[in-house]
Amino acid sequence: MPQLPRRRAWLAAPALMPIAARAQETDAAPRAALEALIGLARPLGGKLGLRVTVDAPAGAWHLAHEEARPLFVGSATKSFILAAYLLAVERGEASLTEQWEVEDAVRSPSSAILEGLRGTMAARFVLEAMISHSDNTATDMAMKRVGVDAVRDVIARAGLRDVRVASSTRRMVSY
Repeated sequence: MPQLPRRRAWLAAPALMPIAARAQETDAAPRAALEALIGLARPLGGKLGLRVTVDAPAGAWHLAHEEARPLFVGSATKSFILAAYLLAVERGEASLTEQWEVEDAVRSPSSAILEGLRGTMAARFVLEAMISHSDNTATDMAMKRVGVDAVRDVIARAGLRDVRVASSTRRMVSY
């Protein structure tokens, strides 16, 4: 299998979903779908654990490989931060147009998008920098605004009992 950069490999993962869907239609195919997913991840090195869960009209199903293995999920926590903020928007407690201060207290190393920026920025653009560009300064700005407890609540509501999230990427990287 060709070596793929980490992000490109995971962006390719949705292409395997039809394989996984066919795997659920026949009893013989699940192992092949699981092996295809493992084959995609293996060139990335390190420990491997995965679980693909689909809530399909015909019923929910999943494929898993060492799903209980504790793993560092890195930037995947950004999706929980976004979800917590969007829930606050739905409740009328936040707005995508509100201005957030870009300040040194939340500035993270290797955050090229917001590097050197001073002043304020609309929440919508901070969230875009966090999700689209994986900017850790934007991540800490969003975490500061929504609060780590709200993010942990989203994780708990999703039933992810073993997922842990740091209170800031800046703090996590410093460990």
